[in-house]
Amino acid sequence: MAELKYLKLKIEFKNLEKKVYPYFLGALIRGNFGYYLRKTVCPFNIRRRCNKCIIKEKCFYYNVFETIKERENMGENAPHPFILEVPFNEDEYLDTLNFSVILLGDALKNYEYFILVFYEMAKGGLSRSKIKARRVLIRDEFDNLIFDSKDGKLLRKPRYKTFSLKDNDFKAKKLEIHYITPLRLFSEKKPVENPNFETLIRALLRRYMYLTNDYGNPIELDTKKIIESSKGIETVSSNVKWIKLKRYSSRKRRKLFVGGLIGSQSFSGEFSFYHLALLKFAEIFHIGKQVSFGHGQIKLKG
Repeated sequence: MAELKYLKLKIEFKNLEKKVYPYFLGALIRGNFGYYLRKTVCPFNIRRRCNKCIIKEKCFYYNVFETIKERENMGENAPHPFILEVPFNEDEYLDTLNFSVILLGDALKNYEYFILVFYEMAKGGLSRSKIKARRVLIRDEFDNLIFDSKDGKLLRKPRYKTFSLKDNDFKAKKLEIHYITPLRLFSEKKPVENPNFETLIRALLRRYMYLTNDYGNPIELDTKKIIESSKGIETVSSNVKWIKLKRYSSRKRRKLFVGGLIGSQSFSGEFSFYHLALLKFAEIFHIGKQVSFGHGQIKLKG
């Protein structure tokens, strides 16, 4: 049985009224998505606090955003049911914006909300400048056109995929890992600025268990064996740097620092089946903190 069912939607905002600079678009898109989702589904015009609302348990916004925050406040590890994939650190301003969202659990089952909200985002405008898109196209991972704002309706149901560690066929003796968007790993509350292979595997095991426990069907893993074998993998080269990013939190009404590692690392050694399977898992579901902003996207090269 597959451990995770997921749906990837590819969104295209065409013909933006003003060009946007794509540096750290994850914060812009996620912030706008949360705002427009609440504005779309909340019958109280977003003035009421969610934790005091009598219909919160049936509210899609609450289940996607607020329950996660409440569990985190209680000390639980609670991954969001969506992951953003956004362009990062491009050189030129864009008049067409392409990004993707990966949906899990109830977010997958209620994918129509995401399509509606992206449509509302395009009409209402991005950022404080309210940059609007004249047309929105949404496709699934198989390039089937699901929605076109010109028609304003769903054209077909998207096709989802399933992931299983046991289906992995990726093999390598040497491995390059490219950190496409900032990787945020922490040890004893301090950022890890040059992770070794063991650190990556520990983070991947945590990510895998959290996601499959909440949104899938976890399989039993010999975590001690997987971690112990990762200690023998050598770092051949490490060309990474920690970049400083910040975003404004309307919830906390202050700027937050959300930097991370970008660059690449090379490793060599006796990679186990599960080392490579977990890394392929990370290519889809990312690694580290704040993946709902698009962080932690990696690309493997064997």
